[in-house]
Amino acid sequence: MTVAERPWGPAAPDHPDHIVSASTRVQTHWALDAEAAERIGSALLPDGHSRLGLRAIKKILPFMEGGMTKTEVEDAAGYKGIHLRDGELALNGRLPYYGEWLQDDVLGSGDPRDNNDRRWGRFPNPTVHIGLGQLRRVVNALIAQYGPPSEIAVEMTRDFKLAPRKLAELERQQAENQRKNQKRAAEIGKLGQAVNARNLLKMLLWERQGTVAKECPYTGEVIGIERLLSAEVDIDHLIPFSDSWDDSAANKVICMRYANREKGNRTPFEAFGKRKGQPYDWDAISQRAATLPRAKRWRFDPEARARFDKSGGFQARQLNETGWLARVARQYLAAVTDRYRIHVLPGKLTAMIRGKWGLNDLLPDHNHSDAKNRKDHRHHAIDALVAALTDRKLLHRMSSAYDEERQKIEVPLPWPTLRADLDAKLKAMVVSHKPDHGLETRLHEDTAYGTIREPDKEEGANLVYRKNFTDLTEKEISRIRDRRLRDLIESHVEREKREGKDVKSALLAFAQRKDIPGLPHGIRHVRLTKTEKPAYLVPIRDKSGKVYKSYSAGENAFVDILKSAAGRWVASATTVFQANQTDRDANQNRQPPGSAPDFVMRVFKGDMLRIDRDGRTKLVRIVRLSPSNNLLYLVDHNEGGVL
Repeated sequence: MTVAERPWGPAAPDHPDHIVSASTRVQTHWALDAEAAERIGSALLPDGHSRLGLRAIKKILPFMEGGMTKTEVEDAAGYKGIHLRDGELALNGRLPYYGEWLQDDVLGSGDPRDNNDRRWGRFPNPTVHIGLGQLRRVVNALIAQYGPPSEIAVEMTRDFKLAPRKLAELERQQAENQRKNQKRAAEIGKLGQAVNARNLLKMLLWERQGTVAKECPYTGEVIGIERLLSAEVDIDHLIPFSDSWDDSAANKVICMRYANREKGNRTPFEAFGKRKGQPYDWDAISQRAATLPRAKRWRFDPEARARFDKSGGFQARQLNETGWLARVARQYLAAVTDRYRIHVLPGKLTAMIRGKWGLNDLLPDHNHSDAKNRKDHRHHAIDALVAALTDRKLLHRMSSAYDEERQKIEVPLPWPTLRADLDAKLKAMVVSHKPDHGLETRLHEDTAYGTIREPDKEEGANLVYRKNFTDLTEKEISRIRDRRLRDLIESHVEREKREGKDVKSALLAFAQRKDIPGLPHGIRHVRLTKTEKPAYLVPIRDKSGKVYKSYSAGENAFVDILKSAAGRWVASATTVFQANQTDRDANQNRQPPGSAPDFVMRVFKGDMLRIDRDGRTKLVRIVRLSPSNNLLYLVDHNEGGVL
C-alpha cells in the first residue's frame, strides 16, 4: 500500500506520540475524514505479516542479513525491551490475557475488535493455553482479596543440578556427540548438500537404524547416502507425533517419502498390518523391523499405540508441558510483581521438604503409604504451601548440595502448629472441577461391525467382527462364530492349560497348525460375534437402504434423570452420536412438570453433585454414567487418579 511508504509525521516510530499522530497525518496528508482514517488504522494485515512499519523493517533488515539473532537485532536496532516489558507491571495491577503480555511468544491479528485469543494470539498447546488461563483466574482472585503479591514461588518439574561425577559423564557424552556431528557435517558438505539440522538428523537416524539402515523399513528400497539426503527420503514418526508427542530418535526412522505419505497418521501396523505384496508387504516389513534397535522394534507391534499409552507416554508429555509451562508462567507473573521477586522451585525439592515436615501422611492413601498421595487432588494445596514457605536461602542450600548431603540438611517447621493448621484447612477444602458439557468428541468407536441377519440362530448376537487370533482373550474364544473352529480351539486351550501353559502360548501354538481342514496355512484372524442394543448402534446403509455394517455409538453424552408416575427415578441416556444429530431434539426427554415421566435434571460425566448420605451432606463427582443399570458412579470431590 502506498500509504505505508510515506512518513507519518515528525514523531519517531518508537515515540509514544507516534501512534496518536498517525491518524492526524493520514487526514491532513491525504485529505481523508476521521472515519476513513480510523478504517485505515484498524485494517487487518494478512496472516504471516509482521506488526512492523517500513521504517522499522529497513532498520532491522541489515542486522538480520548479517546473521544476528532476534535478541541481538533488538539490541543493535535500539528496540530492546519493547515487548519484554523489562521492569514494567500491568497498569491495573492484574494479570492481563497472557497473549497481551507475552507478545514475543504468540502472534495475533492486532485488531481490537477481535476477542483476546485472536487479537493477541494463543499458544497452540491446549495444556499451556488452559493452564495460563487458570493461573490468571486464580492470581487475580487472590490479588482482589489480599492485594498485590510481594513474592511468588513457582514449582517446576526438573531435577537438581548433577553431582560432579554425573556432570562429567554428561559433558563427555556431549563432547562425543559433538565430534560425531562435526564428522557428519563434513560428510554432508563433501556431497554438496546443505549442512542443516534436518540433514544431520537424517544421517544420525541412518547410522542408528541398525542393519536395515540401507533400506526403507516399509518398502525395502535401498537408501544410499546420496539418496538419503534427497527429497525422496523422509523422516517418519513410528507412533504419530500428534498422538504421542514423542519426538525422540527412538520414535523416528528414515523411509521413502511416498511410503510416509501412505502411512499417514497411523502406526506401522495400523497402516500396513493387513497388506500383502509389493510395495507394502507386512511379512517383509516385520522381518526388516526385527533388525531395528529394540527401542524402535516394538513400535511395529499391533498393540504399539496401546503399549505407549500404558507405559506413561502421555504422562511424559504432561511432565514436559508442565516444566515449560512453569517457565512461561514465571515470565507472565512479572506483570504483577517484580520479576526478581519470582523464584522457581524444582519439584524434587518440594517433595523433600514436604517429607522433612511430615506432611505426606496428611492424605494417606488406601495402602497407608508414607509417600505423597497423588490420588487426592488436595496434594497440590500441600505443594503450594511448601513452595510458598521455601525461601531462596533454603533453595540455594538444597540445590547446591549433593544428594547424600541434601538428606542431612535440617529444615525446621516455619511455626510449631503448621501440620495441625494445614490438616484443618485440608479437611474443609473443596476441590473445584471444571464442567465439560461439550459434544465435540468422537461420534462412535473405530471398529466396524457386520450385521447378523438372524440373531436367533447366533445365540442372540446381532454383530460380527474380525480380530487377530493370537490377541484373543479366554472369554472371547466362546464368541468365535465358527462353532466347529470354536470347539477345536476350546479343546486345545484346555489341554494346553492342563500342561501348565497360558492362553497366549496355547493360541500361538494353535495358529501354527496346518492340519485343520480349510486352514492349510494356519490361522491369523477369526470372526467374533457381539450383542449390542440397536439404540447404541450407528447403522451404515447401502443404496437400497439396507444396513450392511454398524459402529458402536460409544460413550453417552449425558443422562436425563426422569421421575416416573410412581415416583421412581429412572435414567435415559443420549449418546454422543445422537446428541450431534441436527434433526434430533436433544431435549426430547425433557417433559413438562406434571406429566409422566417428569424431567428432574440432566447430568454429564464430571459434573459435581451435593448429596445427603448417612445423615450428612457431601460433595461428589460423577465419574461414570451407567443408564442401563440405572446407576451413576460417584466419588468424593477430592479423589483423583484413574477412576
